[in-house]
Amino acid sequence: MSATDRQIGYNALISRYGLICVEDRTSSFIAKRRSVVDRTERADGSVVVHYPGKYDFDDTLSGHLEFCLKYEGVNLSVIAALFEQHGADELQAWLDGKPGSRYARVCGHLYEWLTGKTLRYKLPSGTDAVPVINDKHYFAAPAQRNKRFAVLNNLPGTPAFCPLVRRTSTLDTWIKKDLGAKIAQVLASLEPELLERAVNYLYLAETRSSFAIEKEIPDSQRAERFRRLLERAGEDVQLEEQTFVEWQNVVVTKPRGEFSYRQKQNWLSRSGRSAGVADFIPPAPADLPAMMEGVVKIGELVKSKTYPTVLAAACAAFGFVFVHPFLDGNGRLHRFLLHHLLRLGGFTPAGAVVPVSAAMGRDIARYAEVLKHYSAPRTAMLDYRLDSDADFIDVKKHPPYLYAFFDATELCEFTFTCLERAIDQDLADELAYLRAYDGAHQSLTRWLDAPQPELEKLIRYIAQNDGHLSKNKRGQFPLIKDNDIARAEAQVSEAFATYWQRPRPKKEDDASSRTS
Repeated sequence: MSATDRQIGYNALISRYGLICVEDRTSSFIAKRRSVVDRTERADGSVVVHYPGKYDFDDTLSGHLEFCLKYEGVNLSVIAALFEQHGADELQAWLDGKPGSRYARVCGHLYEWLTGKTLRYKLPSGTDAVPVINDKHYFAAPAQRNKRFAVLNNLPGTPAFCPLVRRTSTLDTWIKKDLGAKIAQVLASLEPELLERAVNYLYLAETRSSFAIEKEIPDSQRAERFRRLLERAGEDVQLEEQTFVEWQNVVVTKPRGEFSYRQKQNWLSRSGRSAGVADFIPPAPADLPAMMEGVVKIGELVKSKTYPTVLAAACAAFGFVFVHPFLDGNGRLHRFLLHHLLRLGGFTPAGAVVPVSAAMGRDIARYAEVLKHYSAPRTAMLDYRLDSDADFIDVKKHPPYLYAFFDATELCEFTFTCLERAIDQDLADELAYLRAYDGAHQSLTRWLDAPQPELEKLIRYIAQNDGHLSKNKRGQFPLIKDNDIARAEAQVSEAFATYWQRPRPKKEDDASSRTS
């Protein structure tokens, strides 16, 4: 970048006005010595664009906002931060001078939408309506018309919570794959008895994986409560505070149950970190009700025929964990909410579950990374004092717009990745396992005289150990002779030969984790 290049756009506004905002993914500059637009996309997804002199404009707030909306898209966090303390006079002058300008009208609409304040404005007759976000660049919600400004509000959320998803080729490709139809087709092809066993295992796998991500091993009662909650996913219940409280009471131990959204400021820190350092400081308690209403509104888009179900579910589910409405259980609830919305939107068939937590757990580093991409830059901007011994944190300025608006594109792409893996690996693996198991069971029952539980356990142990019964488990079958064990090993190996050759996701090495 030359010393003569002038920074413009959202990042210029953040710098000029000292806004508490995460840097925009695009950094724009006027480079008068260039004759063409030069765009560079970096490995981290950020973009640097140099524009030639013909793109230059007066260094005014309205000039920057018009450039932003025209070339950088919509960054609600920067716009909300700006309108909180600045911009009303310049915006009013812009509307007075150019009442028909589409960019002035969009900014006027956003000012009133975000602040609740009213500008002086009269729409010129015959002015065509314009959308807030361009559906060629973003996934847009069904529009509501603001007649005062002739603006179509197609934002998916509320003024208190509204993530946006960019329309990328990656997301378009996944949406066209129609993974939901693929799940339904696979399950519909199964005979009822096999389907019941497969679904039973998938519920078990999802329950264990969701707790394992939190480094917890639940007792049988907690695991069963969570499984029953998973079975209820998709019920058309009113998503409100009391519903979330009820769910929270299911996923945590009884002493950790809460009766409302949290009333105190909390924070997250990894064990071993130095005192006084927080990894994530969630929004202030006073902002939770309005933000959760926004989470719910986005979640309700799963019922829309125009907004992709997976995107709405991912935005709401990750939004939930970012808002962090409870002191405990937010991680498990955010993954349950994903299941709930996917089934409510028809992506997942009734009575079935896609073990997305298992896929997230196998890619835990990437899962942690996408969460950190949201939490780390926001926490780094806060001026706070933390006394972990006294369980106290003081945050000096804690603006809600820092949390309410973010780019959810990466989160949606990660969600699709996990869903595809869960379908193509976990579901396919379990069906292949069950068919192999049934073949082995049919062969052994023809000649081996053993109680059914013992026979089932023998097959599992041999299958888990690549066709051999291990020495430490041989003692569990004292009544079966060595030559019969060898014969059983050969027949189990024959039944599982094709299964062992296929690529398989990692599974828990636990005989009780499999359905028979």
